[in-house]
Amino acid sequence: MNNATAIVAWADISKIDLAALSEFGMKLNPIESPVKKLEPVRDALIQLGVKRIYFVGDLSVFMPGPMAFIVPVSADKAGTVRLVLGTLVGTEGTVLVDGDAVLYGDKALVEKLQTKLDGPPDASFLKTINGLSHSHSLAIRTSASAMQPLVATLPEMFGDNADAEKRAGELLLKIRSVAVSGELPPAKAKLQIELESMDSAIQLAALLNEETTRRIGNLASPLQLTSEAVNVVHSTDSAEQLDAVIWTKPEDVEIALDNPLASIINETLAGIHACLADGAARYFSKFIDADILRAVLTIDGGEIIDFDKLNQ
Repeated sequence: MNNATAIVAWADISKIDLAALSEFGMKLNPIESPVKKLEPVRDALIQLGVKRIYFVGDLSVFMPGPMAFIVPVSADKAGTVRLVLGTLVGTEGTVLVDGDAVLYGDKALVEKLQTKLDGPPDASFLKTINGLSHSHSLAIRTSASAMQPLVATLPEMFGDNADAEKRAGELLLKIRSVAVSGELPPAKAKLQIELESMDSAIQLAALLNEETTRRIGNLASPLQLTSEAVNVVHSTDSAEQLDAVIWTKPEDVEIALDNPLASIINETLAGIHACLADGAARYFSKFIDADILRAVLTIDGGEIIDFDKLNQ
């Protein structure tokens, strides 16, 4: 945890309803989920006294790809836990006992986990981690340099609102950590963004609330943030709140095909980013030709799309 960025995440396997989680996943993506098939392994680990599985790393390894995990367990049961976890690891992975924990996952990353870093821990980040009360949590310690790529997207996000863009850029560089905790399947959840000062937290909460309201109007109410000391916080107490708008299934968006641009792009924005059916991400300028946009938004029209014209 001495890197400029660090991530600590964990899941309490004793408090995950795999059947319900699989059903939730099917709602978002109607493809058979492998989650339910993990039940025998989960049950065996619980019987062996395993409660939490941890991920520890930095932003460079928290991307799609190989990962490695830490499973705390008593020394007398570590060998058996190692055998159980071996059923999850393919030929490219490894499982080994390291003191009072079993490490499993990508071989290179497991070896990295075994490397002990010297120096004092980040007391503020540890306080954030220890303050997360939900069963499943993820905490990210960040830095000004790590936030720069996000700052670079602000001109597209805020369009012609140069003042809001400037304020957002200054505040993003003051973020020290971001934490998300909750239940699986998603029900109760909490987002916590720690900044350098109380004043920065108050300003960021106000700015984000203002921008959310500007974009979606009355739908913004469930998404309003509050400031608590040096933190910006958003909490939900029920699955119904989380289901208010499922971003992967935007049934609340109605497209007027006679003027599709007005349906999805606020006139104050320079454009939007969109994910297409093939997984590609594209930027749509607010000056896009209405016929091209209409062709993209409808199926089986037979049109040939010139994607170079999407951001013109």
